[in-house]
Amino acid sequence: MRMLDYLRRMDSRRSLFEVCRELPRFGGSDFTMEKSDPSFQIRAASPAAYVWPDAWVEGKPADHHIVLVTAPGAMGKSAASLAMSHFLNAPRVDLADLRVGSSTLTGLLTRVLGWTETPRLISELKHGRASLVMDSLDEARLSAGQEHFIAFLKNVAEIIEGASPAGQIIVFGRHDAFETANIAFEVAGLSVCRASIAPLSYPQSCDLIDLRLDQRRDGEGRIYNIHRTHHQPFGKMRDEVFTDVADALGQELTNLTEDWSPIESFLGYPPVLLVLGERLAVDNPAATEARTSTRLEPLKMSPSVQRGHLLRQVVEGILDREAGKVREQVSRTLALSSEEARVLYSREEQALRVVGLTSGTPIEIIPPAGIDPDKRSMYEQLVSSFVLDHPFLNKGQFANVVFSDYIRAFLASSPLQGAHGVPSKQLLSACPAPGPFFALFVHALCLPLVKPTGQRVSSGVHDDATLQNEDMVNDLLRSHRAASRGSSSAAYIHQGDICSLALIEGASENLHSRDAGSGFTQLTFTISEPTGVLELTSPISSCVIMTDHGTLLDAVNDEIEFGPNSVLFSRELELGGEVFSAFGKDGTPNIIVSAQASHSASLRVKAYPPDALEMYWPRSWHQWKPFAVQPTTSGPRISYELSWRVTISIRRILASFRSSVQADPSIYYEMLDKLVVGSNDVFAAVLDGLMEVGVVERDGSLYRLRLDRIRRYQVSWADISGPDFASALAELQKDLLATKPLRALSQQWEERS
Repeated sequence: MRMLDYLRRMDSRRSLFEVCRELPRFGGSDFTMEKSDPSFQIRAASPAAYVWPDAWVEGKPADHHIVLVTAPGAMGKSAASLAMSHFLNAPRVDLADLRVGSSTLTGLLTRVLGWTETPRLISELKHGRASLVMDSLDEARLSAGQEHFIAFLKNVAEIIEGASPAGQIIVFGRHDAFETANIAFEVAGLSVCRASIAPLSYPQSCDLIDLRLDQRRDGEGRIYNIHRTHHQPFGKMRDEVFTDVADALGQELTNLTEDWSPIESFLGYPPVLLVLGERLAVDNPAATEARTSTRLEPLKMSPSVQRGHLLRQVVEGILDREAGKVREQVSRTLALSSEEARVLYSREEQALRVVGLTSGTPIEIIPPAGIDPDKRSMYEQLVSSFVLDHPFLNKGQFANVVFSDYIRAFLASSPLQGAHGVPSKQLLSACPAPGPFFALFVHALCLPLVKPTGQRVSSGVHDDATLQNEDMVNDLLRSHRAASRGSSSAAYIHQGDICSLALIEGASENLHSRDAGSGFTQLTFTISEPTGVLELTSPISSCVIMTDHGTLLDAVNDEIEFGPNSVLFSRELELGGEVFSAFGKDGTPNIIVSAQASHSASLRVKAYPPDALEMYWPRSWHQWKPFAVQPTTSGPRISYELSWRVTISIRRILASFRSSVQADPSIYYEMLDKLVVGSNDVFAAVLDGLMEVGVVERDGSLYRLRLDRIRRYQVSWADISGPDFASALAELQKDLLATKPLRALSQQWEERS
């Protein structure tokens, strides 16, 4: 059955418990076992912390012989099989440790139930008075091979040959194993119903956290029960955490129950909920400090940084839980010491294996050095089955874009990239394209928690992550565009010894309002070892690029799309493709200025509308003439380029300040002087000019933004981050150009030209 047809038929979402109630429940005395077998249980014990999930169900299960139940990795297939076995009073067969073949099920039943009980069970199954639950069908297929696996399926069909359909055989496993099983059962004349376990709903998610915390014990064995004894404050704190994560996913929740659907693939995922549950286990959920500790690390971060940091904690919590599970099982099977097991299945190893599986790209994993060479091949065989059911995956692909963006960001920022023999670019090409969370994860992975001075970060605006070079800038810009939830822009500046990238999301608050800047967020990156060549891929929009080095704009489908709201200053510019198209908005032109430019002689230049592009470089070719800025008496470089650089410098400096309810926005002088201004002559002159007009003042170790002085310019945080920032800053720029520092700078530039 094709996947599209399958999804169309899976049109009924129902509680798995309600499905279970429709299936045959054995009402007689339990079957007795003659021999014990770890793969066979009679009426399995119900999981201690189990929440019945919903499932998408194809038709009515009781009208079929076989019910195939699938789910993404770590969604709870084994727990569901245990719960159903317990409720139905049904025998449960775990196929994970069986090497299945032509008589596996018949032989297993005979061996453990004996010659008397086995015919009794088969008779009850055929008459629809009992059920049989089988788990880990995919693992059975993996270990047995296709030929033996099909022979096993025929053996299952033989046992209930001629039976009345009642949903009496329930099989759990991964989707890919079900394709073969579905065909084999239908060829044998059995009807098959398929079901897929759904992510947990909001009430189910709350129940799972409560049940898991019921099992929590402290170091002295005391039971944790705060979530039960103080249900309301705990529930409020839990919902705040849910809302934080939803916000990090780009979803605004007003009602958790009604708005849950868009984020259930992440927040309704059991591994995510178990990680969040650990954060919620506090002694006093009503205390302010408790709420803060559950929601964020003890660092004061800007909202964008918080989002990335929180998502990183959740995702890495899942990786670490998975590593613990694998290490426990592998160390037991291979008789490894705790020291040997500790290095297994690291985050990096999981990332490489997951990418290799999803992309089909062969990636050689260098085994941990601590494992005995004789055990390495056995480890490889064991761990390959775990990767197939990794919690990041669903049917061989990433379960959601959060996980794929994390893996790409982790591999892109890892200091060990390329250590496994795969070049970094090849490894990243095997990953899905950057999504809306890639930039958040890169920032979180590259953000030092302690600054070089030993001081903890005190204000989110100064949370600069460090990139080695410009390689990731293009992907970061693409991710920022994908994540945009309103007014957003980006600024890349490489002048003097300063090379930085700022990804900005704006808001509507005025700089001089009480809550100024509460919605203005940014991710800032410092590039420590820039090569001087910035490569960007079309489309390019809502960004400012200012570099004293080279820029390459690559085309997609032979066309470069530039704009709206984009400005590019570059010493050398290379354009790819055969078409350059500029797109304007609200009458604001896109601007390109370069000392020299190269492109195809047949390049066609278009602008929509016609005034959407202004450009200047010496000896520009004929196709640019309609958009070229005419030189003025003071020279185009002075009147045009310097004017824009001053405007952008004002924007960058103002954006460095953060609001305060009790005082004017401030920034530590070292941060502004070193991380923003540096040796850039334009930035330095603009800062001095802002101090001369009184908009900025030095107050001990701080620079302060004087709200009473800037009020007359009517500049808002939205203006700073918005597309028409030049118009918003025009009056302030006019006053600055009359100051002594800016007049001196203008003179220097005129002499230099």
